[in-house]
Amino acid sequence: MKIKVGLHRILLVMGQMRTAVILLGLCALASMAGTLVVQGLPIQDYVAEYGVVWARVLWYTGLTDVFRAWWFVGILVFLLTSVSVCVMRNGPQIGRALKAPRYLPALQGKGFEIGERELRAAGFRPVGSVNNVNVWQRGALNRVGYFLVHIGVLGVAAAGIVSGFVGWRGTLNLREGETDHVALVWRGADATPQFLPFEVSNDGFEIEFYPSGMPSRYATNLRFKGQGGSRSDVVEVNKPVRVGAYAFYQASFGDGGSGVAGQGLDLSSGALVPFEGRVYGKANLPDGARIEILDFRPFTVETMKGERPTDVGPSVDYVVQPPDAEAMQLRAYLSRPDMVGVADGQQV
Repeated sequence: MKIKVGLHRILLVMGQMRTAVILLGLCALASMAGTLVVQGLPIQDYVAEYGVVWARVLWYTGLTDVFRAWWFVGILVFLLTSVSVCVMRNGPQIGRALKAPRYLPALQGKGFEIGERELRAAGFRPVGSVNNVNVWQRGALNRVGYFLVHIGVLGVAAAGIVSGFVGWRGTLNLREGETDHVALVWRGADATPQFLPFEVSNDGFEIEFYPSGMPSRYATNLRFKGQGGSRSDVVEVNKPVRVGAYAFYQASFGDGGSGVAGQGLDLSSGALVPFEGRVYGKANLPDGARIEILDFRPFTVETMKGERPTDVGPSVDYVVQPPDAEAMQLRAYLSRPDMVGVADGQQV
């Protein structure tokens, strides 16, 4: 008896609209977090972006892989249960209401013509007669919308649960002109290879800018080649490309290993020390210091104090490691040698 009463109370709570609304809100918040935090990267990338402490928080809470996290799948399971209970409880009543007309008080008017005119003005349409009584109807699809909305939520929740257990999210980094067929699924510092049944080639990268210098569009021209033939398509942000059971998203973009040449200033002697290297590579200086080149940007948008965002031209992000001091991340600007960017994005 106690078990039945407890189960009845649980189903009563699960079938309430506010329960479904709360669960939908939690799903929306989790999806926002999954949009703001880049998903499926190795843990070292999160450490570089957010620091050690916040990288651990993101990792242990599952925010680095939201849509496969146990708590997100759990929310979807509860949402699926809640909406199903709601449909089972209210479905028969809604179905009977669809078949039975709802009678309204008679409209005030002198004669049938005035009543008909007022009915049409109110949005009613004649649908026939029952027992010599004219029947007018309005909003016939309103109640059908109840089922459509709930069925849509059920479909989304079910798809999320299935993808959480079956699907996988990997990373495929392709330089321009490069071809690969192996995606990496990161779990912390470990990567599991996922072999694709076709090859993916990067035939070129496109980027467009606003007048202020901010990127307005960036896209990659992809070519897929497999046993079924070859096809080309363009993947953009929020515009994925689907090939069979696989979907490709434009997650980010960056330099693929450009050569960089520069000059460092020896503060002790005032002499300029030339160096060369490549992005993701390292260069050694004569005094024992080391430079690690992180990124090259042909366009760099910065916000100066009291100014709007402005394109200041090419820049290089690098880490300089003196032999007897802590490393420091900096940014050098080709057209503004008087300005140096530091790790927190400020310019000095």
